[in-house]
Amino acid sequence: MTEQYERHEGHEYKSFPALETGTDEAQGIVETVFAVFGNIDGGDDIIHPGSFTKTFVERGRKVKVLDHHNASSIMNVIAEPPLALRELRRDELPQELLQQYPEATGGAYAKVRMLMDTPEGNGSFIRLRAKAVDEWSFGYDALDVDYTKMMRGDKEITVRNLRTIKLYELSPVIWGMNSATTTLGAKDADDKAAMKTEAEDATHARKQALVESLRAALAEAEALMADVSDAPAEDAGREENADDQGAGPEPPPTLTDTERERLELLSQIEQLTEV
Repeated sequence: MTEQYERHEGHEYKSFPALETGTDEAQGIVETVFAVFGNIDGGDDIIHPGSFTKTFVERGRKVKVLDHHNASSIMNVIAEPPLALRELRRDELPQELLQQYPEATGGAYAKVRMLMDTPEGNGSFIRLRAKAVDEWSFGYDALDVDYTKMMRGDKEITVRNLRTIKLYELSPVIWGMNSATTTLGAKDADDKAAMKTEAEDATHARKQALVESLRAALAEAEALMADVSDAPAEDAGREENADDQGAGPEPPPTLTDTERERLELLSQIEQLTEV
C-alpha cells in the first residue's frame, strides 16, 4: 500500500490511507498520521525526515483543513487550523502503520479540532470516527528536491527526494487520484495504467507539434499561392520584354504545384486531428 500522488491547479497532492491515532467526540478532535517518510510513493517520490519542519514552524496556523481539497467556499473549511503539527520519528510510529510500511523512517502527525457546530465539520467527524472515510490528503509545493536512481523489483526508476515541503492544507478524502491498493497485483495494474497514460500524453504532444508544423507549412503554401495569383500583369509585361531581349527570369512555381502541396498538407492535418 502506498501514498497516492496527483497535481492540480499548480500544487501537488498526496493521499494516504491515514491512521487515525485517536478521536475525542466531546471536542471533535482527530489525531492522524497523514504522511509517511522513507517509502517510494505512487508518484515515485520519497518524503524525507525534516521535509515538514520549516513549514510546520512558519505555516502551522495558516494550514487549512478542507473538505476533499475543495476551496471554492468558506463552507468547505471543516476544522480549525491544526492544534498540532509535528514530525514523528520511526520509533514514535504506531505498530499498525509500521506493519503497512516496514520501510518507514518517520511520519507527519496532525491534531485537528473539527468545527462541530457546523453540519460540515460535524458530518466529517462522524465519518472519520466511523472509518467511513479513512484517507487524508495534503496539498503542498515541493521547494527542495533532488533525484536518485533506485530499483523497484527488477526495474530501475528515477525517484524524486522531497527535502523541503510547503504545506497548504489537509483534507479527509474518499479516495486519492488512484485507488488505494492492498495487493501487489492491483498495484502493478495501477503502475501499468499510469505508464500507459504517460505514453499516450507523450504521443499526443508529438502529434500536436507535428500538426503545428504542418499548419505553418500550409500557411507558407497559401502565401505562395497568393503571390502567384497576384503576379499577373506586371510579371507578364516583364516576360514580354524578356522575350524581346531573348532572356527572362525563372518562372515562378505553378499554381497547380502549390495547390497540390496545399491539399497534401490539409490531408495530413485532417488525419492527425481525427478523433
